[in-house]
Amino acid sequence: MVKVTTAPPGLSLALLVALAASAAPSAARAQSLDELLAAGRRDGLAVAEVRAVADQAAAQAELARAPLWPVLSASAGYTRNQHASVVPLATGSLTIVPLDQLDASASVTVPLLDVGARRRAAASAADAAVARAAIEVTARDGDRAIVAAYYGWIGGTAAVAAARAAELAARDNARIVAERAAAALASPLDVARADAAVADATSTIAAAERVAADARRQLTTLTGRALDAVAPALADDVAAEAPLESWLGATTSQPEVAAARARITAADARLDASRAGYLPTVAATLSERWTNAPGFGAATSATLGVALRWQLDASTGRQVRLDRATARVEAARAAQATAAARDRIIDAWNRVAADRAAAAAAQVRVEATRVGVATARDRFAAGIGTQLDVTLAQRDALAAEVAAIQARADLAAGRALLRLAAGRPVAP
Repeated sequence: MVKVTTAPPGLSLALLVALAASAAPSAARAQSLDELLAAGRRDGLAVAEVRAVADQAAAQAELARAPLWPVLSASAGYTRNQHASVVPLATGSLTIVPLDQLDASASVTVPLLDVGARRRAAASAADAAVARAAIEVTARDGDRAIVAAYYGWIGGTAAVAAARAAELAARDNARIVAERAAAALASPLDVARADAAVADATSTIAAAERVAADARRQLTTLTGRALDAVAPALADDVAAEAPLESWLGATTSQPEVAAARARITAADARLDASRAGYLPTVAATLSERWTNAPGFGAATSATLGVALRWQLDASTGRQVRLDRATARVEAARAAQATAAARDRIIDAWNRVAADRAAAAAAQVRVEATRVGVATARDRFAAGIGTQLDVTLAQRDALAAEVAAIQARADLAAGRALLRLAAGRPVAP
């Protein structure tokens, strides 16, 4: 997680103690990883987008159900005729066509049998379920990005502290070398090397600060939250995880697998809908009409009818074959998703095992370089060593310290990613 390239001077034993003290938790507590993960799921931009897509799919599913409901239609009209048609009768007159003609009608059509519409509605509901499943998949992807940025932040911050302590050690060494040079006990080359060591330490500070700043910015983008000023301390935990078999039981419950199963259901529903194209539809219609120009009939009239419609064309069979092939594709993808979920758990577990070994080895190197710095200083003070020995020992010490920080950050991130892969709560 922490990628800082170093070639500067290292740490004295006293300053290493100071560094350890600076890594202790401060009064200004930073947000925990759990809080940031919750914020990312609540306020993350990518999650907000897929939620909107899921709402869109839900609205589409409601729209797909509309053909299953009765349809009410009504109309009214006015016509100004040039001449009225009136038939004289013994008892009065009969208006066939009035000058001012009014007509109104209303009808209700009720679908009695429409298997295709029902199956299309079911397919649309299945698509909405796919969109809902995608929310958790996107949220899990965001979780992984937050974990990486979080441990980049605290690892980068720890590297800054190590580099600053190294810079203090380098400045202290440069002061001593300058004093010895003034007393003709050190050469100008020794002074130049000591000054270069200070510059290298300053460069390492800048590189580590950039890593921490980039990680802070990424966390803010992913979570929508501003971070506290002080990063939490980097954990120093090299304990082994539980056996791999205890993690693999969660493979089929992962969101990627659930989303793949939802896509299979949607593909099957679309296949059922396309097969329904071979079936007829039956609908009943009740209509009512009123007019002031009934002629020899009544002013109002009602009708009730039932209609059967059956349509067959070449596209139906082709659509069935297409949807059947799509269903097979989704089944294959689901098998791949299950295998990928299992592989993620295995890879994450193996990564933790490798990172544990790397962290332990890095700490051994740190202890060795601390001894090397102390030995080089003692030899130089006794006049049997050179300033170059001190500079190289300090440089090795800081490189080992930064590498140890990186290894610890990688291990902590690997543990969190393992828990995400297995669907378990992520430890802060």
